[in-house]
Amino acid sequence: VSQSRYGSINDLLIESGINTISVSTPFSNKSALNYRNPINVNGLIARATLLDKFCALFFPRFKHNHFLIRAWSLLLDRISPKMIIGIHPSTELCIAANLKGIWVADLQHGVISDESYYGLTWRERHNQAGWPSCILCWNQQSLTWIQNNISSHTRALVIDNPWLIRFTKRTESDRLVSSIPNPSTPSVPYRLKILVTLQWGPSFESHRPTGIPSGLLDFIKQFGHEYDWWIRVHPVMLNDIGREKLFGVLKREFHVNPSVSWTYSTDAPLPQILTQVNLHMTLSSAVTIEAGLLGIPTAPLS
Repeated sequence: VSQSRYGSINDLLIESGINTISVSTPFSNKSALNYRNPINVNGLIARATLLDKFCALFFPRFKHNHFLIRAWSLLLDRISPKMIIGIHPSTELCIAANLKGIWVADLQHGVISDESYYGLTWRERHNQAGWPSCILCWNQQSLTWIQNNISSHTRALVIDNPWLIRFTKRTESDRLVSSIPNPSTPSVPYRLKILVTLQWGPSFESHRPTGIPSGLLDFIKQFGHEYDWWIRVHPVMLNDIGREKLFGVLKREFHVNPSVSWTYSTDAPLPQILTQVNLHMTLSSAVTIEAGLLGIPTAPLS
């Protein structure tokens, strides 16, 4: 998976003299410029998905997602990895890797709970096959949850958050970190800076189409002039609505609120932003965990 957290692990492995190869998440945008030019497997996975859907429709007894497992198996035969690290590596990839004796790890991305990927219902169709060999966690709390709830299926290891560490323990040789500019938005040194992270889609409590919780939006407009507000738009919202359109809406909403900004806080890496703010507010974002790791308090509004 070509993402910032994965990229940091990849860089560390390469610096240690280990050969790596990156594979994009299936159905990623081919035209996107991704870090270290990962291999695109959209065609392979799309064909396997269609075959599995066809078999599920006309042959109900056919093994669930047989062709997806086979597709990943073919890819692993071609690459011959000793180990796999990814963000939520798919059940089918994990099954293929486990059958070949390849160690596969999930790199924590957000909250670890009994919902979705880490829940027992996620792999019911495969009779709980397809767990990663190990989950690489940010903190002890995540490891404890895994030990208490799914230790019979996988193990856990705390490695901290490699993306955060990259910014809190900067090195002169890290050109990626040193090349990121500071905010261009002027701010008064003694004013409190508040980061607002938005969800990937607006909820019933949120203003459409900005996704900002309605109560917070009203507060910022009426009483928020004494603070600097940095709004961080979720990348999925940018893709769905469009950057120009969404930023245009924010500009209209806050045209009389000069202390509100969103360009730098959306574009800059999250760890850099967190080292520059005093408070974090969100509806229910997993950024709460990352802020906590850096000692930044969060006001959850959900």
